Amino acid sequence: MTNDQNPLNVLSAADINPPAVYSCHVILSVPDEQGFRTARVANLPQICVRGTTERDLLFAVVKEFKSFLAEGLRDSGELQWAEPPQEPQSGEQQRFIPVHL
Repeated sequence: MTNDQNPLNVLSAADINPPAVYSCHVILSVPDEQGFRTARVANLPQICVRGTTERDLLFAVVKEFKSFLAEGLRDSGELQWAEPPQEPQSGEQQRFIPVHL
């Protein structure tokens, strides 16, 4: 069966070289007395943001994560991951977010 869009079934550049995907493992704290929570990346503890809603926290932490990765890859070509990654503490929640650069 042929496809009008790709009658010869030619592979695209994305098929041959799919973009890199990084797993952003986020740990969310329990809210403090003022309702603020923190979100930190388990294997990049220098990335930590503070906010009141999970949506805002995840948006901010992914933005920082992308910036950190882009800068690290540009400057040295490799990334320094914390080993072992941090573990959630009692009451904390985890989110795993796939991130493309």
